[in-house]
Amino acid sequence: MKRILLLTGLTTLSAVAADVGGTWAVTGTLGNTPLNLSCTLLHVGTQLKGSCSGTGLNVQLTDAASEGQAVTFRYSVQSGGKTVPVVFTGAVTSPTTMKGTISGQSLGTGTFQGAKK
Repeated sequence: MKRILLLTGLTTLSAVAADVGGTWAVTGTLGNTPLNLSCTLLHVGTQLKGSCSGTGLNVQLTDAASEGQAVTFRYSVQSGGKTVPVVFTGAVTSPTTMKGTISGQSLGTGTFQGAKK
């Protein structure tokens, strides 16, 4: 009986969204451009709200969500007179780390790592 309860508890824990609320140091590259951001995330259900800032950048996040270990957030920047979405798609790998990929259309693609402060 104890084994059944333990397995049920583990299944329930894996379905719970990772707690990504807080301030994250996010580093990586987008195309040939290095990124060094401070992102503040607020977890509201499966939705995320927040902002990221870095050298010459201060943006609000849009279309951000976290479900299970998966996390996605996006912001837009101006490049060549056009609005370009920058999308981060990744996973929380521990309570204080996340990593994944970045897509910036004409700006290129890359990877990122996040460390919770």
